Amino acid sequence: MRSSPAEAAVLTQSDLRARFDERIGRAVRLLPPGGGDPGFGAVAVVRDAAPETFIRSAVAFARRAAAGTAGPLWYGNFTRTVFLAGDPRNLAVRHPPDVVAPDGAIAWYGPGRLAGHATLRRMLRPFAGTTPVTGAGALRVPLGGGGTRTAYVHVATAGLTLRDYLVHVNHLLAEAVLDGLLADVAALVVRHAPRLPAPPGRHDAVRVAPDPSAPGLLRAHACLTVAS
Repeated sequence: MRSSPAEAAVLTQSDLRARFDERIGRAVRLLPPGGGDPGFGAVAVVRDAAPETFIRSAVAFARRAAAGTAGPLWYGNFTRTVFLAGDPRNLAVRHPPDVVAPDGAIAWYGPGRLAGHATLRRMLRPFAGTTPVTGAGALRVPLGGGGTRTAYVHVATAGLTLRDYLVHVNHLLAEAVLDGLLADVAALVVRHAPRLPAPPGRHDAVRVAPDPSAPGLLRAHACLTVAS
């Protein structure tokens, strides 16, 4: 969903609410009759959350989900992902991942019934990542897949912990993939700054969530625009 003309100037609370509600409605429409499955989601085991590695593997995992039958149900459950702290190299034999980052730092499982990964969740602690995100700057992340276009991602890092970064960026990218926005995208240019810049045009996707520092308000944590 592209942004309204109002976003060309500033993302107001009204704009953010419209985005937030639209995302919920889109997810609900993908659920099967009877509603969602709160026990359905993905698992990521993280040894090192370097942004380039994380982003590249998150897109690869979402593309795999989109190519299978689990994608719509994952989307309908708001691309729920459980992040665990651990070393994928120690899990590869007993718990082979569905997708692993090129450097082996992140392993992805599912999406599917989280009960199938109960042993992993008992073995490993949740990824805490309480340190702030700093110094990431700008990155060019190749995605492969034979596309020719470039997409631009901006992430607002003010007050953002590493765990929050994983959550918000993963939601943005997973939903962009499942919406077909990255089907012919060969690379992402990812920029990190304390605040999102005033959008020069129209965003194709915006990650909106409750603002932890301002109860009752929403915040745009990240946005994505595919070059025309």
